[in-house]
Order: sequence, then C-alpha cells, then structure tokens
Amino acid sequence: MGLRSPLLVLLALLSWAPQAAAENTPPKPADPFAALQRAMPDLMSTLLRDRMVWGDLAVRHGWRIQQEGLTGGCRILDTTDKPLVQGDCDAALSAFTTMAPAPDQADRSPLVVLVHGYNGARHDLLPLARHLSRAGMRTETVALPTFLAGVDQQARRLNAVIATMGGSGAILFIAHSMGGLVVRRALADRPEWMARGALGAVFIGTPFGGSVLARIAADLGVAPLGGPAVRDLLPLAAEVPPSPPARWCVIAGGNGGEGWNPLIPGDDDGMIAVDETRLAAGEDRVLIRAMHVGILRHPTTLAAVERFARGGLCAGAKDS
Repeated sequence: MGLRSPLLVLLALLSWAPQAAAENTPPKPADPFAALQRAMPDLMSTLLRDRMVWGDLAVRHGWRIQQEGLTGGCRILDTTDKPLVQGDCDAALSAFTTMAPAPDQADRSPLVVLVHGYNGARHDLLPLARHLSRAGMRTETVALPTFLAGVDQQARRLNAVIATMGGSGAILFIAHSMGGLVVRRALADRPEWMARGALGAVFIGTPFGGSVLARIAADLGVAPLGGPAVRDLLPLAAEVPPSPPARWCVIAGGNGGEGWNPLIPGDDDGMIAVDETRLAAGEDRVLIRAMHVGILRHPTTLAAVERFARGGLCAGAKDS
C-alpha cells in the first residue's frame, strides 16, 4: 500500500492514453473521450500488470482460473502461470474442470493459504510459499482484485476460492498488509474454516488500526483514485470485527527506532506503523527489521512462520 500508487496510475493513464487511442481505435472519433474509454481496460491491465485487477475464481494445486475485473474476461493459468485459455468465462470454467487436478475432499493434509495486500500480487508471497512447501506443507497463493474491491468484497471472493481448493484438513492463513484485513473478515464470515483445525493465521504488516498514509491520501483528496479498498484503510473507518476464532500471530516491520518513513509517527516499515499492526494485548508478536515487502522474504519471517505452522509461537523465533 502506498500514497504514490494512485497518483502514478492517474499520471500514467493521462500520458499513455493518446498513443493507445491512436493505435487501438478508428481515426477522428466523434466523441474525443470515446477512444480513451475504449482503451481504458487495456491501459489499466497493462499498467497494473496483474497486480490489482485480476482475481482468482478457483485454485487447485497451483492451477487457477482468473477473472479480469475491468472487462469481465477469464483466463486459465497453469502452475507456471502460462495462460492456456482466455476469453469467455463460461468456456474457461468448463475447461478448468477438465484441465486442473480434481479436488480431493477427503484430503486431510494441512493447507496454507497465502493472501497478498493492496497493490500487491500473490508472487510477493512466493518466498514464503516455497519455504513452507519445502517443509512438506501444501500451499496455495490467492490473487485478489485489490484496486476494484473493498475488504468485504475481497473476503467474499477469498472464501469462494478456498471452497474450490478441496481437502478438509486444517488451514493456515498467511496474509500480508491489507490481506490481513481481508482474512480477518473472511474468518468472521466463515469461522468453519478454523473448525477444520487449529493452524490459525499469521498477519504480516497488517494495519489493524488503519493507515496513516491512507489518511494523508484522504486529506489530499486523492484517496478515491486508489479504489474502494483505500476507504477500508482509513483509521476512523477501520472496523474491528471479532478477533480471528483461532490462534494467530502478528509480524511487524520496523527499524527499532523512528521508522523508515518520516510521514508515519513512531517505528514503521515504510508503509505501516508498528503500532498500527496491533490486534490485541498480549498477542504473539515479532518485530522484523525490514521494510514492508522485504519482511516477506526475511529469514526471521520464514523461521517464525514455519514455527507457527508447526504449532509453536512466532515469537519463539529469534528477533533479527
């Protein structure tokens, strides 16, 4: 999450629109804005590079079917992210049932579900996913359309995707940044996920108390450019649903001093203040000396998450 993202989106659209319109539309349109309207989906999809407009509809053993939120089209990605079917969603869904491995509802092995944050991508979580896979755990990353949907809508999408994964074993959620708000809401709506076991959730750099940077964007009047999710990051709008009905831990980033970002009071990871990550008193917590995205591949994070996945405490891993 960052203040620069919505501004960069707007500036890029304004600078690229004339060229894209000239290449993709008939010359001299009657409406000077018609070309920009027709070019907008391709511009946004190219600009955001799958990070904020594509969202998963189903995920099975690394295969996924995704929908592009601006055009409504779908695609199937294999385990290497190669697109195999693109276009109509009904056709893609039909093909997915035969191309992807069939779900095994009898599978009782633990499942790790990794969720990215605003302006993030599931690829951000691959270091953690690969580390846990090497440790013998089944992992699935989930892509959410963070630019187009608020926390509640993303939580509904997450719950629907989990239902496609198969298996009936315990679930461990690992969520980065705003993804933690999505997971918390998803668990409030579907506590039965935790009834499958007690692995719980790891929240990494999640602004449970809202985000100072989101407030600054709102004060400057640019928050709407970031889509509906930014509203859910405002401190005064940060709703507090019930705590996750399971064990959880919080991993925060900082430098142990005044933080990395002078716009954020206190210690911070460049995007989120350490104090903004607090969910409850006395919780299992670890402070990592790293910045917002760097936390995800920090050795201390890898060790803490694996320890938690095996039934221990995140705080049992030595602070960096």
